[in-house]
Amino acid sequence: MASDLRTPTAEVQHQAGQVLAFWFDALLPEQWFLKSEGVDREIADLFGDLRDRVLASDAAGWGEDPETLLAATLLLDQFSRNIHRGQAEAFAGDPLAQQLASSAVERGWDRRMTKEQRQFLYLPFEHAEDAELQELSLRCFASLEDDTLMAYARDHAEVFHRFGRFPGRNEALGRISTPDELDYLSQPGAGW
Repeated sequence: MASDLRTPTAEVQHQAGQVLAFWFDALLPEQWFLKSEGVDREIADLFGDLRDRVLASDAAGWGEDPETLLAATLLLDQFSRNIHRGQAEAFAGDPLAQQLASSAVERGWDRRMTKEQRQFLYLPFEHAEDAELQELSLRCFASLEDDTLMAYARDHAEVFHRFGRFPGRNEALGRISTPDELDYLSQPGAGW
């Protein structure tokens, strides 16, 4: 992440506001994780170019304010998964999203966010194919005191610890699935 110690520009703040308003106000919570071609297309149309610019710039200008950082995290993690569903590019923003989310947690910015905002700030940890970040995910989601969100975090951690990766990404990333992974993926609801 580029070191950017200035206040975000008015343009970045405006764009971040659009991202946050769309995700938290325009969409219903039931739509957040629903596999919907319509929602995916809408996100791609509205935010695909912005997502690409934020990723290409290493989130320059997006990391020094809680709102812009949260918006960048959403663009790089969740929106990437909607825009590029089933493709390797869906995961291209993960390392940068993890850096941004870690920065927010280190600064205590997460404690000033709503539960819903924190959930999406912490998702890059839950999505990480990294043991330390999986442990951080469990700690962060535990702080939300929400059994449903904690169950998802535990499920992700268990799958990661079992396979050392998320088998549901194998096809998109061109990875060969092991027989154990194929067995897991054949179960209903597996693979996210």
